[in-house]
Amino acid sequence: MSVSTIIPVFNAANTLATTVKSVLDQTYASIKIIAIDNNSDDASLNILRKLSEENPGRLTIAKCITQGACPARNLGLQLTKADWIQFLDADDTLDPNKISHQLKRISPDTQWIIGGYSIVSPGQEDIVNIPHEDPWKGLVYQYQIGCTHANMYRREALEAVGGWDEALPDNDDPNLHFELLKSGLKYQIIPEVLSFYHQHSSPNRLSTKAPIAGNLRRIDLLERVNDYLCNNRPKYWNTEKNYFLAALLRALRILATHDLDKAAAQFERLFEANKIALDLPGQSIISQKLLRVYRIVGFRTVERIRLRSASLLPMALKEWFKR
Repeated sequence: MSVSTIIPVFNAANTLATTVKSVLDQTYASIKIIAIDNNSDDASLNILRKLSEENPGRLTIAKCITQGACPARNLGLQLTKADWIQFLDADDTLDPNKISHQLKRISPDTQWIIGGYSIVSPGQEDIVNIPHEDPWKGLVYQYQIGCTHANMYRREALEAVGGWDEALPDNDDPNLHFELLKSGLKYQIIPEVLSFYHQHSSPNRLSTKAPIAGNLRRIDLLERVNDYLCNNRPKYWNTEKNYFLAALLRALRILATHDLDKAAAQFERLFEANKIALDLPGQSIISQKLLRVYRIVGFRTVERIRLRSASLLPMALKEWFKR
């Protein structure tokens, strides 16, 4: 089986060589790299040219004028006929056995692979993210449905769902996974941690540039997931809906950290539409004690108290508010 690794590149000179090396060092033989320069104005393109010269036939360079990782990934898809696609951002890395291990484990009808990954932050202990056994639940809570580089996809599966949504500046991989789940394409969970998401400070990171807009898009995704399950998988929804409603409430709480007014407005909108609830027995995302406080004094009041007293609360109480 042939594999193409597609790497969008935008001003990644500090990390790019390490990222590409993690692909070149793969133990799986039939891999080619398609690096998509996305209007870089640093040394990234020169680094790619040097790497291409040093590894003839293994690294192709293309240019994507439309800014954004999703357009760059879609261009990479157009340029390959490989059986399997491995996506990789230009500041993340793969274990040398990542691709070989996952492809050895798949069944013949597997259309996409859900893998584990580790979040690596300087000076901190790595955070391991193992996929949830139920990918619908993994989709809505703690990104336990893999991520861009943890997973792999048959090229035909990506084409079947229309590739990446180029209108999205963030939340792009969970939106892709939502489309794959809706399509019914057969997935396979391979939980071993074989890829590494490297956290760092960068002016180009949308998660730090636009957290409010990103969290609003996350809430929109979770609302659409809930609507889809309610309308298309009612038996499953009626059994598991408290989990999904709690995940949506948690997303509202995260938004409140950045903008309480917007979070409260979203809560009121969803509550009036009967799309959110505060009586959620049987789920493990938000504690029942905290939910009772919400029911007594309201979402806005609880979140205002949390935000205003954050610097004064003892750590144990802070942790309780996070639950």
